[in-house]
Amino acid sequence: MSTATQINTIQDHLTNVGHISAREAMLDYGIVSLRDAIYRLRRKGYRIISEERINPVTNKKYIRYWTTKQYRNARRVS
Repeated sequence: MSTATQINTIQDHLTNVGHISAREAMLDYGIVSLRDAIYRLRRKGYRIISEERINPVTNKKYIRYWTTKQYRNARRVS
C-alpha cells in the first residue's frame, strides 16, 4: 500500500470512527507506521490528539490517536 493510500485510509478511519491505535492500524489495514501517517495528516492541517494509555491486559503503554471532536465527546461521557 502506498504512503498516499495509507494516509487516506487513516483519514477515512478517523472520520468514520474518531480514533485509532497502532494495533488497529496494523490488524485492520496492514499499516505498520501509523505514526508516520498521523505526522503527514497533521502536516496537511488535520487536528489530531495523541493520548497515552495503558493496556489493561499487558500493562504496556500505547498511543491512541483521536480527532479533536471525538476526543471532546469521549471526555464528556466519562
